[in-house]
Amino acid sequence: MCGSRRRRRRLEAGHGEALRHVDETTYRVWRLYLSGSAHGFTTGRLNVFQALLSLPDAGGASGIPLTRGDWYGPEAQKKIGGVGPAVNRGRAGGAAMPRGGVWQT
Repeated sequence: MCGSRRRRRRLEAGHGEALRHVDETTYRVWRLYLSGSAHGFTTGRLNVFQALLSLPDAGGASGIPLTRGDWYGPEAQKKIGGVGPAVNRGRAGGAAMPRGGVWQT
């Protein structure tokens, strides 16, 4: 099951909670968006590409971690004090409830 479909199901399961933060129209727009995204990913008509660009230092090093383990592993969590990407480890595909009224994945 693709992430968009899981997110839509979580949104639907939390319908009442979502309406505490947004109106019914906004809820329905998000539901439609997640349904359309799931369809697009499933049919191969929608893709996600990411690029991380960095300006190297004088020695040519970027300072960017080379592996996912470097980004999300226990050492990264220690370095950032429990704030940031390492905190979300193991939550793949889950949408968090709104913080300040903004849905976060």
